[in-house]
Amino acid sequence: MTSSEDGFWFNRLIEYWTLPEPEQVLDHVRRGHVQVVQMGNFGPDFYSLADDSDVERSWAGMPFVGIEENLERAENLIPRVQAAGARVVGQLSSTLHYGDHETGLGLFGDVWGRMWTADLLGTPPADSVSDGLALEASGEPTRRAIEGRPYFSYRGCISNPCWLATLKAMVRKGISLGLDGFNTTHNYEGFCGCGYCADIIRARMLQAFSDDELHALFATDLA
Repeated sequence: MTSSEDGFWFNRLIEYWTLPEPEQVLDHVRRGHVQVVQMGNFGPDFYSLADDSDVERSWAGMPFVGIEENLERAENLIPRVQAAGARVVGQLSSTLHYGDHETGLGLFGDVWGRMWTADLLGTPPADSVSDGLALEASGEPTRRAIEGRPYFSYRGCISNPCWLATLKAMVRKGISLGLDGFNTTHNYEGFCGCGYCADIIRARMLQAFSDDELHALFATDLA
């Protein structure tokens, strides 16, 4: 049994890694007295793949090609599931998205400009998603080639104001569609070499260690 801050508790949940057809979920919710349904993907990995018809829909976490087509479907289905008796949450990755910064795939292409409109995510926090990425120590974007997955896997940096603004816009959009909440995942995290992370680490270490200890560890001044 799981409970929330408002006293809502549940022990009957069903989870879809995409948006189901109405006939796949509504009667199930009614007959099983299901309390929570997780369905659909509303995070950066969805936006990075939604428009590419060459990518298997399972990776986008939505059934159709196109951002608007999937969000419209979600907006129509969410209140029907709620009326059947369940709260609805969507999946949202706090970091993961797919693309190729060298060839303009995913959020590195036209989709970045296209998703920042009044009807979708609002005002863009930056001219490019590159401004919000986790970085290697060299300053290059951190990315991984995972066998079987589309493009490369990139991470947004959760210390970066640009990336946080991107996530907040996606959360706002999901809420506007009617979602009751999100199952937020923190994928493929690792060390980040960006200045925002460095500033946070320096500040924490200055609190935790004396000047002599820091000098012994790093032979440099972190202040």
